[in-house]
Amino acid sequence: MKKKLKLPLIITVITLIVIGIMYSTLNTTNKNSKLYTKTDFNTFIKSVNESRNSVRNSVTSIKSNYTDWIKDDICPFNNDELLSMREYNNSVNVFDTNFNKKFDKNKELTYDEAKKDIDQLFNLFKYTYGAYGYFGGDSKFSEVKSDMINALPKDKTVLMSQFEDILNSNLSFLKDYHFRILENSIVPICKGQYYYMNDEPIYKDSAGFYLIIKSVKYYIKSIDGNNNIDKFLTYAISDTGDIVYNIAILKDFTGTNQITCELKLKPSNSNKEISKDLVLNATINSYTSNYNTMYKYTEDKGIPIISLSSFIKKDSSDDKSVYDFINSAYTARKSPAAILDLRGNFGGDISIAMSWINSYLGITKNNVDFSSYPFLRGSYSNLQSSVISSINQTNYNEEFLNCSGHASKSFKTDNILFVLMDKNTASASETLIEALTNADNVITVGTNSAGALLSLDEKYYKLNNSSLAIQMGSMLYLTPLGDEFEECGFKPDLLVNPCNALDRTIKLIENYKLKETQH
Repeated sequence: MKKKLKLPLIITVITLIVIGIMYSTLNTTNKNSKLYTKTDFNTFIKSVNESRNSVRNSVTSIKSNYTDWIKDDICPFNNDELLSMREYNNSVNVFDTNFNKKFDKNKELTYDEAKKDIDQLFNLFKYTYGAYGYFGGDSKFSEVKSDMINALPKDKTVLMSQFEDILNSNLSFLKDYHFRILENSIVPICKGQYYYMNDEPIYKDSAGFYLIIKSVKYYIKSIDGNNNIDKFLTYAISDTGDIVYNIAILKDFTGTNQITCELKLKPSNSNKEISKDLVLNATINSYTSNYNTMYKYTEDKGIPIISLSSFIKKDSSDDKSVYDFINSAYTARKSPAAILDLRGNFGGDISIAMSWINSYLGITKNNVDFSSYPFLRGSYSNLQSSVISSINQTNYNEEFLNCSGHASKSFKTDNILFVLMDKNTASASETLIEALTNADNVITVGTNSAGALLSLDEKYYKLNNSSLAIQMGSMLYLTPLGDEFEECGFKPDLLVNPCNALDRTIKLIENYKLKETQH
């Protein structure tokens, strides 16, 4: 009889333990929830809209020294070289895994061969690089060229790997995401600035910012000895979908995936300060997009989710994904809350992005003053030297085609659009984000974008002796977001590890009941 009672007794004990744990967890959660006031979403979205007014009103202009370096457009290349350059540029597909397969790190170059490649590279800079004047023009580039030639060993051959190091180290002053020496890896890993962040939720009340530790408020008095803690804190989304704060530091990636910061904390129930070390993790490589998926539309709990991995049209005439993507803007506009997922979107054809923004904002030629049109509000200068004209097979009379920047009005929308982004969100996808931020109620979520707008309309070249492939843009674009944008990108309104961005955005929409009402 006792044996028969043994199993039910064990099950009963286990059940009581599980219930106890659940009650304890629920009780702790309830206690913690009483320790903070939930962030009001309407207050948050109002602050986001207001923060963009100064950017909407900013106007950029092209300085004369950015475009005056070609006074006599004397082409340094003969007709055969121009034809070869045009054919190579037209044949390049940088996303082909076999791209630049002729590059050999073990190849050796003589001094003369290496010097000729450097001469070729700097001729390309002067006659095809739209940011040549922006980065200092003849004086700066002549100095750098001289340093590179002096670094070559004259009495022995130079390995390709050494030659590449000479180029990379001397050209580090080009803070331009679109300028690349394209060896075997096409994406510039660790280029630019990344967030180091901690996911522990931080709250704010009238007394300041605080963490909750064992149901006690611990107010943050300093971070790494700095009392100005606001500079370290940014809005984020907790794993429960609440708008909270996180500690985050934006800095260049230096090879380490973690850094540690020291917090000085003062508990609400004591005057004694304590120290706490907090580990911040780099957000690098935190999300990998599916580059084979051009367009995807799904819904989760009634929330439209529009995903796009690039703005590059497929060759197939049967592929209608571009048109499906553009039409998805109407669905997003009609929904109280929608999600546009641009994580990993490396750019492509800007006209696709323009069509989407037109559809989303309801812009037509009949109802908008294009002097305040949101797209490409910055100033730009499009280089049309003899080399670029030959590659483009155009015949412009001007060496530069310039356009001044302009301010933009605020486009009013009632619905909420969440735009997901990460460090691989670049180029044309960033122009779409720039345009969208001229509309109210657009919230960016994730980490900072790539910062890849300074030089556009990129071309591809190959150095004759080393076979190194070079990418550089022929168009200079000055974004209204300032000189610090390049390689830093858009900073998110809600900082979230990109791996968690979609899940937490959906939880936020549910938590604040955003899909039920228009704002």
